[in-house]
Amino acid sequence: SDRILSATLFVIWEITGSCNLSCEHCLSSAGKSLPNELSTQEAKELLDYLETMKVFNINLSGGEPLMRKDIYDIIDYASQKRFSIDLLTNGALITEKVLDRLENTNIFNVQVSIDGIGETHDSFRGRKGTYERAINAIKLLRDASYDVSISSTVTKQNMSEIPRIIDMAIDLGISSFKTTLFMPAGRGKGNIDKLVLTPQDTKDFTYMMIEKKKEVGD
Repeated sequence: SDRILSATLFVIWEITGSCNLSCEHCLSSAGKSLPNELSTQEAKELLDYLETMKVFNINLSGGEPLMRKDIYDIIDYASQKRFSIDLLTNGALITEKVLDRLENTNIFNVQVSIDGIGETHDSFRGRKGTYERAINAIKLLRDASYDVSISSTVTKQNMSEIPRIIDMAIDLGISSFKTTLFMPAGRGKGNIDKLVLTPQDTKDFTYMMIEKKKEVGD
């Protein structure tokens, strides 16, 4: 007989629209918090509901989730349940103090977005120094024994740099790397001509990734 999952595997929760950056390709046009964001109590009630549904994993995303003033209250509450928790972040706010606060939570994996090397990343993110802060965050997380992954949004502007990002990830000892193709939504709608891949670009990128996987293995 077919094997059927007993519950939803994971939920991606865009917990806030607030963000400290202004990325060209942002799906949600993040920046300021939204007027109808859940209160702390409503967020806890949502977690109760997801627990009842027997959800396995929650991805906390945004915006930048660490911008929420009550983020630690929410993470602490979620950590009392049987969820595994992933944190999706741009890395700019990760410090040793933040890691100390997260130490006794159920956060196991932290995904940091890297969209280019150096100035390419800073240009996408709309602020100088964000690449350096993201790399520093990755090192702090790695040294604190978190499972760290890197995610890159692939655009016409950074496609050729993806192999270099993979090499950098390997040098840093990162456990996994993934790409998502640019989708023209949110703030990205205003940058379609600059960022969107043509069908030929997508083919070229696919072949490039196949060759890179042969080179570096799993």
